[in-house]
Amino acid sequence: MTKKIYKKLKEKVDWPTVFLMTAMFMNPLGFDVVQLTLIELTGSLLRANLVMYFLAALFFGLYFYSSGKNPIKSIVFGLIDLRNYIIKK
Repeated sequence: MTKKIYKKLKEKVDWPTVFLMTAMFMNPLGFDVVQLTLIELTGSLLRANLVMYFLAALFFGLYFYSSGKNPIKSIVFGLIDLRNYIIKK
């Protein structure tokens, strides 16, 4: 039964997108409830931020791994596109 459910999930779920959205949620630029909970659990703002950065990095890594994209090429091409967009204005 479990194999059937996994197979259906694998076919219907776009895992790279799930990982990317989770990474962006974990990005420590807000999300007060999660941050406050981590501060209470770890006893330190620094440790709570490190946990958030680690989770964001983990899920960004899973996104790049599961999508087959090269993160360096993605950043370089993104910067080139941004530069071209700014120059055209």
